[in-house]
Amino acid sequence: MSEIKKFKENEITIMKKILGCLVSTHRKEISDIAKELNLSQPTIRKYIQLMEKEKIIWGYTSVGNFEKLGVKTFIILVEYKQDPLANLDKMMVAQTKMPKLVEELGARYVYVGMYHGQSSYQNMGIFYAPNIEIARKVQGLYYKYFGEHIINAHLSEEIISQRVVLQNPDIISDIKNKFGLSFNKEK
Repeated sequence: MSEIKKFKENEITIMKKILGCLVSTHRKEISDIAKELNLSQPTIRKYIQLMEKEKIIWGYTSVGNFEKLGVKTFIILVEYKQDPLANLDKMMVAQTKMPKLVEELGARYVYVGMYHGQSSYQNMGIFYAPNIEIARKVQGLYYKYFGEHIINAHLSEEIISQRVVLQNPDIISDIKNKFGLSFNKEK
């Protein structure tokens, strides 16, 4: 992946503004973005193509109302006993199994991320499930696969959804490269 340093400051500013328009809560046409930013449509197209090539933009999505299809959104917050990066290779092997295991239960991941709080490390997973019983089974998977590493796995049902987040397809590759890890086989 290329470095941002290779772009001029004004190019970075333009790309930030365009990206801000693209990730807004409603779909915008190139003509609308051009008007809003006071730039030409060819300039907007050029920067969008550049950001796609440089993987600054890596996906487009539709926003759906899954509740109308009888699907609920759940959030699980996992609190770790210690820095999970200390066991990252083992943790990533288990984490790569989770999407398939979750789907076998009738649920589906939307987002998974790792965070560092004031006094602990956390993993947040957002997933769709038809009901609380299935969501509790997903919660059980965290205890089964990460039990020795976690303090608790808190489960909550989302009441109001405001946005959909895509998983960055480069995240596993970035972690492998940064830490020199391989997740091909279980340790």
